Parts: sequence; structure tokens; C-alpha cells
Amino acid sequence: MQKTSLIPSEYQAMGLPLRWQDEQSGRLAAAVQAFHDERLHRQPMEPSQFELLHDYLVYYIEAPAWEMAALLSGHLTMEEVELLPVPLLQARLENVRSQVQDETTAENLTILTDLRAQAHRLDSPEMVDRWIRECLEIGVDPL
Repeated sequence: MQKTSLIPSEYQAMGLPLRWQDEQSGRLAAAVQAFHDERLHRQPMEPSQFELLHDYLVYYIEAPAWEMAALLSGHLTMEEVELLPVPLLQARLENVRSQVQDETTAENLTILTDLRAQAHRLDSPEMVDRWIRECLEIGVDPL
């Protein structure tokens, strides 16, 4: 699928994705609502809405912040992450990345890598629903 111009290609500070609620045209919000309506068996999504939702989900899961969160889990609290200057945080991240021996961190990175690959293959609202549930299991909430 070709990336829609409504989906940004850049991320916020700390590698966080922009939220779908921040998109200004209303088309992404309508696509998210259509997804929820489809899941509640109200009416099927339009193909263009599914494509837009798909593009957003790929953008969201590809955010660098999720790798950082997986790497730093068990090494820094979110409060510590927020207080560290970016250069120190990046240095800490590189240090942790080079020493990924912690079982939980390695497992989280594997799950994240799998979710990123799966996102590109999502081709139905049912698949999106299952994929979102898997994201939630590691603390990533795309919608």
C-alpha cells in the first residue's frame, strides 16, 4: 500500500508517534470510527478508510519510541526517562542496546519486531483487531 499524505513521516520528541486524534482533516478519525463500527457489525469499512487506517498503524508501530521502551524496560523508569537530557538518554540507550542479555528486554524486542512485520501485512479489520490486542500486551496502544 502506498503511504497516504495524511500520515506523517516524522515523529515527535523521543521518537513518539503523533496520535490519530491530532490529524486535522478528520479523515483519519473517520477511518478509526469506521473500524470500530465494522468491529461492532454496524457496517463495513470503505477500502480507502482501511488503507488510511493501515498506513497509520504502520507509522505508529514503527515509532522509535517503542524500541526505546522495550530496551529500557527494567533499566529506567519513565520518570527517569523524562528527566534525562536527550544526549544522556541516547547514550544510555546505546549502552543497553549493546548489552541486551536481559530475557524480558530481548523478548519485548522480538515481539516488537514481529508486530512491525505483521503491521505491513494487515489486510482486514479482523487482522487489525487481533494485532491491536497483541500490541496492548506489550503496552503499545495504537488506537
